[in-house]
Amino acid sequence: WAILSVLSASRIVRTAFAFRLPHPSLLCTHHTRPISWAHSSAAAHPTTIMKAWRTEKERLEDDLKEINEKLATEADDACRSQLQQEARELVHRLANVYRDEHEDDDDDDPPALEGLDDIPQVEIDAGVFKYALIEATDPSTKERKPFIRGSTDASYHYQAAMMVTDRLDALGIDYEVTGGGRIRHSPANKEIEIYGYSNAYGRADHAVTAELCQQKYPNYKVTWGNYGY
Repeated sequence: WAILSVLSASRIVRTAFAFRLPHPSLLCTHHTRPISWAHSSAAAHPTTIMKAWRTEKERLEDDLKEINEKLATEADDACRSQLQQEARELVHRLANVYRDEHEDDDDDDPPALEGLDDIPQVEIDAGVFKYALIEATDPSTKERKPFIRGSTDASYHYQAAMMVTDRLDALGIDYEVTGGGRIRHSPANKEIEIYGYSNAYGRADHAVTAELCQQKYPNYKVTWGNYGY
């Protein structure tokens, strides 16, 4: 009996020790505390595994998406201001990551430029897409010159802005992304509609955008409004 008692006690101790802590793979990606005991013996959820293998760009984009969702429902001005600041910081980091990923793309290198006047003020796609309004400071006259960039490939406003900011950086020209929004461009109907806003940059001055688009497309009907997203 003494031998059996010792063996039973040893088995209990080994069992208790085995379940003291969950396996590291069961730790949540965004929290340091372990998953509850009710789930400690279950396999890690596929979503948790996928999050653990996200790239830096994917992590930043997920964080930005979460902030954008909060901004869509947040009414408190102080909270919105804080969220917008966080969004701008994420956008800045995303732009650097995006630039690093594409620095070896020779086909995407812009043509040689001499100055600010060599850069087209308006470059937009056909369809519905996000756009950014960028104001650059002419180094010779110190005047601010607006640029419009919009693309159906831009999932975020910072990607639209980078269509021109990379070229401005190459020339050493100071600039500011003053806002964003959306454009509906219909070449078939010769219509351009400008509306919406950017969570990170705020609402662009759509009147300025409309004026520049009207200059580029004189035969179009160009409208704008401070509505929608």
